[in-house]
Parts: sequence; structure tokens; C-alpha cells
Amino acid sequence: MEGSFSCAPPRVVASIACIPPRVASGQCRRVARSLAPQVLHVFVCLSRVYSDWGALNDDGGLSKERNISVTWGEDVGAPARYLTSLEATASAYDDAWIFFTDDEQEFHPTLIGRMLSDVSPSSLVLQNRHRHLQRNSSGGMVAGRFGLLMRRHVLAQLRAFPIAFPARRAGDQWMSIYLHKRRVPVDPSNVEELEAIFDKPSLNQLEDSPEPADVAELQAFYAVRFWQSRVLDQASGSWSLPGHAAGWECERGPSAWQTSSCAASQVCHVHGRYVMYAGEDAQFVGAGLGRCDDSDERHAWVVESETSLTLPRRSQWVPGPSIFLRRYSAGNFGHFLLDSIVPAFISLYTMIPNVSLPENIVVDDLCDDGASLFEYSAADCDRMSQRILPELAKSVIYVKAMRHPVCFETLISSNCKYGLFAYSGGNKLIPRPLWKRFRSTLIHSFSRTGSETYHALIILKKPGLRKRVTNMEQVRGSVQDALGNASTRVLLHDLSLLAFAEQVEMVSRSFLLVSPGGAASMISVFLPAKSTLILGSFCSQCLVSSCYNHEVDYLFSIFPSRDDVRVVLYPIKEEDFVPPNKPQGCDYRFGDQSWMKQQAQLAFTSFFLSRDKQA
Repeated sequence: MEGSFSCAPPRVVASIACIPPRVASGQCRRVARSLAPQVLHVFVCLSRVYSDWGALNDDGGLSKERNISVTWGEDVGAPARYLTSLEATASAYDDAWIFFTDDEQEFHPTLIGRMLSDVSPSSLVLQNRHRHLQRNSSGGMVAGRFGLLMRRHVLAQLRAFPIAFPARRAGDQWMSIYLHKRRVPVDPSNVEELEAIFDKPSLNQLEDSPEPADVAELQAFYAVRFWQSRVLDQASGSWSLPGHAAGWECERGPSAWQTSSCAASQVCHVHGRYVMYAGEDAQFVGAGLGRCDDSDERHAWVVESETSLTLPRRSQWVPGPSIFLRRYSAGNFGHFLLDSIVPAFISLYTMIPNVSLPENIVVDDLCDDGASLFEYSAADCDRMSQRILPELAKSVIYVKAMRHPVCFETLISSNCKYGLFAYSGGNKLIPRPLWKRFRSTLIHSFSRTGSETYHALIILKKPGLRKRVTNMEQVRGSVQDALGNASTRVLLHDLSLLAFAEQVEMVSRSFLLVSPGGAASMISVFLPAKSTLILGSFCSQCLVSSCYNHEVDYLFSIFPSRDDVRVVLYPIKEEDFVPPNKPQGCDYRFGDQSWMKQQAQLAFTSFFLSRDKQA
């Protein structure tokens, strides 16, 4: 090599990507030979099968050459020169520079030495014809046809960098985007003239611009725009390098797939299938849903892995952590919250501990396709989803409604271990720190008024719905009389008319909540410590013997003890019923107002006395 060095000269290897026609003609071999005397080793990247040329059965004698090796990899087009050489140089050349180029022309015998003659110790990438590219770039500052040198460690995150389909034909722009996302500058080498780069320059081979449509698709996928030779982000922080390559990871432990929290990295939804383009042929099954019903395929999430590394055409990239949600009984607030949403959030906290809210919620079903709707209508499912899901993430993505493939940086599975009625254990298995984190995250996120005052809250349900208490207005008056303090508000609300965030904030500021039984009472999981919940029942007939409250058995026997909430079941009597019987049960009254006043006074005293002690 030409040039002088104050210490040992840099270690340099070369990586060339060749196509079958130039292998057959001997051109690839001649290019490799022109570099072999200038570097420690030349790696030629080939594929067994090419999408444009079919099978390659002969390496054209390259493997017989001294100082030249053939590395075989998938046909990913132009990015192959970077990806394939990573494996070949993994151990012996960790500290080396890599010279990247293609197979178009033979190189000048002193090129590498000239490029390194006055290299700065801080340089990471050196590009030939740098000044020319500043004026004539089709996007970015990388041009493999002229040759560039790169320190190998710059490529450390390349395996996790997704390959959008147009990168096959726009590899220079793809690498320019990668360097931009890593904030790695492309410095000029000392070689600008073609005569100093190539042994015998051929001008008709030097113009190699990609199709404008490919460049436009790259810009959209990676959220950048090319401005002459510069790469600019479309929006600050909108797209960063993924932390993991395509793959699947589950929580530690012996759990079966239905009850495991798992994360799929770089998984795409493609025409109803979930696919990871990981260079492998495998299938992963996760995300047991609802009640862990093995007989129903809707209760499993299947992710396939294909041998291709290239993402589908016209893919959209979704950055950040996303929650996979297949809705279970979405028309019922309690089931939707505790059978679908809470298990998904517990999985999120299990797999990514430092995240509070997901960037996205990925809804995998349509309300009218019959997926896990239980006994509720598609209209109920749609209304509940629109009320709740937008409050929980920056965006809600309904993948079945998308026309083109959509690829997710990280997609967190749900599971059915923690569901309200799960066969595998249910709510009591939720780790207490994760449950408290879910509650505190939502309460903090939805605290919009900044109020420090507390109130009593009476939940009113519209007529015609089951588990209906008919005298909530009277209850409100009794509670207000019992408190005897005009400054203590007693609110009466139909919470179904409020946004989910408003519901959470209102309940989190309640020292007393009076609620009918059923789904409406599930909002009580956001009550503060030392508060009181008074619950009604469901009576299938106008008989005390027909009344029950399964929320007490399945939920309130677990969470209140964890959150220090006092739960009291209203003692219904025969005189409380409001005949006649209805198809969904008998209406009734909270008739014992003396009992209600006593409970309200007790709720007030215990709550505020505990706060005084804490103060």
C-alpha cells in the first residue's frame, strides 16, 4: 500500500458482490484479483439462487484463487456485499477496515493505499469521488461502484436494520440511510479522479441510478428524505435503529405457549399471516387468548419465519413496542379490560420493563368477523374499542383493514394466564408490582385536572340493562346526608357516557364508589387505597336465592386485598325487588338507606383518617 503511517498500517479486507453473468464471464474474478494484492483478503459474496438469474452452480474459479474466498448468502441484491461479509469477518478481522464495491470494473493497483494515505483517526467511512457525489447523488453519500472503506464495527447494528424490498436495487441509498440513523459521517477519501480509482475506467458503467419509485418507497419506509447528497429525517425521533434483529423471545420459565409472555421482533402482517423475515424456516406459536381454549384457533397467535431477509413490497414500518391484541368479549367493559387489555400490558411489562405505555396497539380482529365476541354484538365491540384503545397508545392499528403489509419493530403477545376467567389461573397470578404499575401508569397518564380533592361516586346505569339498580338518585341523597358536609361532593354519573380516561381519573379520586354488579363495577380497580366499594348483585329472578355476584369471587377477592380497598356487598332483601322479572334478570333497589348511610360514614372516616396518619 502507498502512504505513510505513524504506527502499523490499518488492516484491510475487501468485500465484493457479484452477479451470475459477471461470474460466468470472468469479470468478477478479474475485479477480485485487482484487489487481492492490496488487502489481507478478498471476500466475494454469491448466492446459490438468484431471483433474476436462477441457480448459480459454478463460482467461476474464484475459490481456487489465492487470497480470495467465496461467501454464500441469500440473494438480497445490493445489500449482500455488506451483510455477507459480516459473517466472514466476524472474528479474524474485527478491527479491520472493509473495502466495499461491486463487480463492474477492475481497480487501480494503488487505490487502497491512496485512500488510507492521510486518513484521520476519527474517520469511520471513506468514500471515493466524494466531491462528485455531493453534486450528483441520487440519494445519500454512498456509491459502491466507486468503492468505499468502512471500519467493521460501524456495521455492528446492521443485522437489526430491516431490508425494505427496494433496497435490493437501491443498496447505496439503503446504506446511506443506515449510516444516517447511526449518525456516522461519510468522509472523503484522497481519491477523486476515475483514473486513480479504476485500472481502465469505463464511463458507460458509472451511471447507476435506481428507479425513482424505489427511492420514494425507501424514503417512506425509513421515514427519511434525500436532499441532494444529504439524508434528513421526516420527523424528529420518528424512526430509530431497531434494537433487535428478526426473532422471537419469551419470558424465562417452563410456561406453555398459551401462558407465556413473548415478543416478536421485526414481524410483518402480510395478507392475514404474521411473518418474520429472519432467514429461517420455522413457526412460532404464542399468545393464548381469552380462556386458553386449545380447540379454537382464534385463541392462538401463529408467527411464521421465512428464509428471505427482504421484507415484502410496499411494506409500512411501525417503530417502537406494539401490543398484539385480539379482542375477547370486547362489548363488555369488564371482560375487555381484564381479559384482553390487562394481560397484554402485563406481557409488555414482562418483556420490556422500561416501557410504561406502548407506542401502538395492534388489533388483530374485526368486530364483525366473529372473533372472540362472546355474547356481545359487533356494534358493542366497535364502540368499546373506540372508547378505550386510543387512550392507551399513540396509535391503534387495525391490521385486517390495511391494504399493504405492515411490519412492526417489536410486537408483544398477549396471553391467557392472567384473564378474568382464564382456565390457567386468572387474575390472582398477576405479579403485584406489574399490576400496580398498570394502575399507576394509567392513573398518572389520565390525571388531567390536577385535582387533589376526593369525592363519593354513584354509578348510574341506563334502564333496560341487566343488574340495574333503580334508585341511585335516592342513594346519592342518602350518602350526601350521611356525610353532612357540603364541601364533600357526591357525584352521580353514567360512566358509559364518559371517555375512558375521564372514568379512570374520576374513580381514582373517589373515596367511595357505589356500583351495580357486573361490567360497570370493573372500573373500581382504579380506586385509591383505603377507599370503599359498595356492590350490587345480579338476580336472575325476583328472589334473594337467585342473586349472586361473581365479581366478588373472580376479581374483588383478589385485587382489593392487594390495593387495600374495602369491598362491601349490598345485603339485598325481598322488599328491594322491582317486579316483574325480565329476560336478563330482576331490577331492584338499594332499599336500606340506613345501611347505606352507615357505610358512607365509615368509608369517609377510614379513608381520610388513613391519609391524616400518612401526613
